[in-house]
Amino acid sequence: MLSTRINWLRYRTRTEGGIELNRFLTTVLQPPPSNKLGLSEWVYQYKFCFVPGPRQYDPVLDWIEAVIRDLNRKYIHAAASNFRVYPTDDSTPIWPPAPDGSSPQMKMYTFIEEKDEFPATCWVTLMPRSLGSGPGNIHVKVGGTFIPIKDWLLFLIDFSEDLVGKRGAHVQRKWWRLNAQHFRLMDLPFELRAQIYVQALGPVIYPHRVSIDISDQVTGDKVTWGYGSPKAVRSGKRSLPNVALLRTSRQVYKEAMEAGWQSTIKGFTKHIDLCTAAHAVVKPQYNWLQMIRLDFSTAEWFDFFGNSRHQRHDDFGSPQVLGKLPGLRVLQMVFHSIYEGWSYSPWSPSDTNTLTACQRTIVDWIMVVAFPHVKVLPSVTLLGAVKAPRKKYWDQILQSEYQGRNHEFDQEKAVQDMLMASAWNS
Repeated sequence: MLSTRINWLRYRTRTEGGIELNRFLTTVLQPPPSNKLGLSEWVYQYKFCFVPGPRQYDPVLDWIEAVIRDLNRKYIHAAASNFRVYPTDDSTPIWPPAPDGSSPQMKMYTFIEEKDEFPATCWVTLMPRSLGSGPGNIHVKVGGTFIPIKDWLLFLIDFSEDLVGKRGAHVQRKWWRLNAQHFRLMDLPFELRAQIYVQALGPVIYPHRVSIDISDQVTGDKVTWGYGSPKAVRSGKRSLPNVALLRTSRQVYKEAMEAGWQSTIKGFTKHIDLCTAAHAVVKPQYNWLQMIRLDFSTAEWFDFFGNSRHQRHDDFGSPQVLGKLPGLRVLQMVFHSIYEGWSYSPWSPSDTNTLTACQRTIVDWIMVVAFPHVKVLPSVTLLGAVKAPRKKYWDQILQSEYQGRNHEFDQEKAVQDMLMASAWNS
């Protein structure tokens, strides 16, 4: 509750002093309404609200804001702190001095920062006080000590904050806007630029196929960068490729196209999409299928490896396509939980296939039928709804098989055990 937070601030004022005294002073000068003291921080998003004094002609306030702008330009963490300063009340500014010498020596200002609910109200003065006074003369009273304004603000900045994720990106753009600087992409080594291209365009791309006319009577498929995959949201948020990079310059276009096609992971949610992309008439002139992610449903996995109750009558889309992809070296296999969407077992007694086994059994079944087709690949990674022990088990088997070392897995016996153990095998 707000009252609890104010009481905790009062306790810190007695035990720590310093800036806590300035924060508590704000609550004394502007006590919150009594009907708000019992509200929590999350009820109606209510927090302590400071009401600034009226704006006046005040050179000292302008100087303080100039110091804040200078810190914002120099330090990204200062921009993240989002310092703001306001007059606490309508008292007379301390500068310029009145001809009759009646100007006050100090005036209160309230400083607001991003991370703290309670602003700090401080007495501000000029030391020394002379005709040449400016930002360097401003001192604030923190606790019982006067400190230069710049030193105090630097003390408040949390330079240890790890600016990552959405907040980090937001602060980075804000900092560039404040310091009028630009990110000089082309000054970086090519290796770093390539990594930036991969993160901007991927790192996972779900290719999109477009039907095109090859001649008057013949059509074919063309592969383009993906538009996002609404059927793959269960495995994480999908973002669209940021193609704005391709519009910057000819050199960036060339580098980004190469990095985007060769160094990103290509994801597929349907085996027909994988096979169509592999056999497309118009496709990228790069080794673009070096790394692929099969983000299949349980039913799709069994259908791809030929264990569906409804067998295909041709080999288009068969798992042999994995061995025909030039340069394929990384395969990521994503497994979905049986609780996500449609559950499936190829040995269910009904055509609806509404019954299924436990997730561990489903993963083992899929890996048993997949083993002959993926064992020749240098890197096979299991992702998604896979228990750590089973992931470790299959990682060791696949790695040993690729390196030619002995392992305990027997493919033929595993298939027989799978059929015998199936609860619905007839």
